[in-house]
Amino acid sequence: DSKGVFAAREFVWWYNGHPDQQHLPVDLSQVESVAICGIGNVALDCARILLRPVEELATTDIARHALQQLRSSKVRQVHLCARRGPVQVRLLSVCLVGCPQCHVSLPYTQDS
Repeated sequence: DSKGVFAAREFVWWYNGHPDQQHLPVDLSQVESVAICGIGNVALDCARILLRPVEELATTDIARHALQQLRSSKVRQVHLCARRGPVQVRLLSVCLVGCPQCHVSLPYTQDS
């Protein structure tokens, strides 16, 4: 129940216009950096929504309330965090191609 912390399902439902999440208290007007726990397709979808130019999103079927909130977004960085290494990444490379504003860096530390 921390402010600004949402499950992926809630966030995806919010921007897709699901009636159960249309009033999710998403406020991106003061946020420049977001952390997403996960390294799969859903995590990348969330990152793509947060980083994609609003003008492009306006031509999609994104929920109007989400588009309005994204217009005031200050988000410039999205970090995908996971406890596993790059070999366990579960996303399709085509998803990265569809996200030209996503810059991939895989810092990896291995515990002894």
